[in-house]
Order: sequence, then C-alpha cells, then structure tokens
Amino acid sequence: MLCLELNVIQGPSQQNRNLEKMINAHATTSQSQKSSRPINAPSNDLENRRCALLNWNNYEEDEVVAEGKISSTNPSTKVHCVPLGRDCWKVWVDVVFDEYQTMEVYRATMDAKQLGEAVGSTLAWPKSSIKMLP
Repeated sequence: MLCLELNVIQGPSQQNRNLEKMINAHATTSQSQKSSRPINAPSNDLENRRCALLNWNNYEEDEVVAEGKISSTNPSTKVHCVPLGRDCWKVWVDVVFDEYQTMEVYRATMDAKQLGEAVGSTLAWPKSSIKMLP
C-alpha cells in the first residue's frame, strides 16, 4: 500500500509529475531503507532494542508469541499508512513461535492478518504487550 500526499495548489500536470516521481522513488526503495520517523525527529533510546511481543489478547499472563525490535514509539509514525496512536509501538517482527503462526495480529494490514505473515515486516503492537529483552 502506498501513502501519498499532494500539494493541492499545484496544477494537474505538476501533480501528475510529482505523483510519478513519488511512486518511482517508493518502488525502488526497499522497506528496510525507509525511515520510520521524520528526518528531523529525535531518535529515542528504545529504537532498535530487542523485544518480546506478548499475546495482546491474554490479560492474565505474559505469553510470548514473537520476538523483534522496536522501530518507533512516536504516536504519529505510520504503519502501512495508519498512524500508531498513543497505545501502540511500531515493531519489526523477526521470529514468530510455531504455535502462534496463525494468531491474528493486533492491527491487520494488507500484507499481514496473521502473525506468521508479518515476519520480516513491521506491525503496530500494543505497547502494554511489549516486553524489552536484554
């Protein structure tokens, strides 16, 4: 999915050229090269920290379902064109444990409705269900 913002003041032909440039730039940039935060935004000490993703639907115990890294804690950061909001963090999913491959993700995307489909990608995950790893 591609998120686009165009300047309405420009004429139609300029908008088309800008749109074409944005699409071409997006298509040739790998997901890992795209920034999860604005260029001028300060990084925080949690980004790139290893974490365990807990079952967001189990309120009684810390049930680890996957491991990954924190990508962003900024509420305005987008995951697949949707802002995180104040209750979620953006996480890279590195590994999903076998019995949780078919678990529904907290916020489904076009690419991942089940946790196993999100390996190597980013998801919004409730920050109350993230545990930092050493």
